[in-house]
Amino acid sequence: MLRKWTSLVSIVLVVGLTTSLSAQWTGTVSSDWYNAANWTGAVPTSGDTTSIDSSTPLTWPIIDGGTANTGQLRIGYTANYQGEVTVTGGATLNVNGELRIGRKSNDGSGQAVGILNVSGETTTINVTDQIELGRSNHQWNSCHLAQDDDDTLHAYLIVGDGYLDTGGYMDGYGGGSIEEWVSSDKGNTWNKQRDLTPDKTRYPGWKYNNIQPVTRPDGSFVDGMFLFYGWKDKESPEAKAFLLHEDTVNNSTGTISLDE
Repeated sequence: MLRKWTSLVSIVLVVGLTTSLSAQWTGTVSSDWYNAANWTGAVPTSGDTTSIDSSTPLTWPIIDGGTANTGQLRIGYTANYQGEVTVTGGATLNVNGELRIGRKSNDGSGQAVGILNVSGETTTINVTDQIELGRSNHQWNSCHLAQDDDDTLHAYLIVGDGYLDTGGYMDGYGGGSIEEWVSSDKGNTWNKQRDLTPDKTRYPGWKYNNIQPVTRPDGSFVDGMFLFYGWKDKESPEAKAFLLHEDTVNNSTGTISLDE
């Protein structure tokens, strides 16, 4: 089955490393990742920062079988640019650093679109650092994906039909309930773990979006702490910030509004 990951959400898996050299995809002669003529220099190695990034569509790279290596991999990185990579045929892609799929520019000037297609039962992608889909504050419901040490995936999602509403000013910012879904088979199947929506008797009719992990000044994540936003009045441009704190010691979860 072909899975397509597109970058209007935020995704993260954690660890840490940097690289220095660079390789830029051109797709001059074909879609073959392993052909040096498709790159500005040589085929990337584990020490290269690799960019699949263009202002116009290219013949995008395909890794079909074999083993491909790279340092940090950027698929769609520059504001308003795009990029796409396909990994298939039992190939292995080793990313020695961060995997970045799509990105919001630091100055807010535009959203890059990145797509990673993965197919094949034995196709494998190994990433030594974080995976980041869209460093984005995109108003259409940014979400968060994390991976445990045992490779279990946790997706924190905005769900429900609320984001389809269009009648009010705030409906333009999406909004729905918040759920955690878990996969223990590399994302092939998912099960709902729990509903993280704040108490509906206290916040009836509210919508929520943009659940993100709390970060330290050095950029690392605080385990079990998330921020998200919520509002009730669809015509009023006002929202509350909520802090979700998972108490891993006492196995409990609490959510508070930050203006309380």
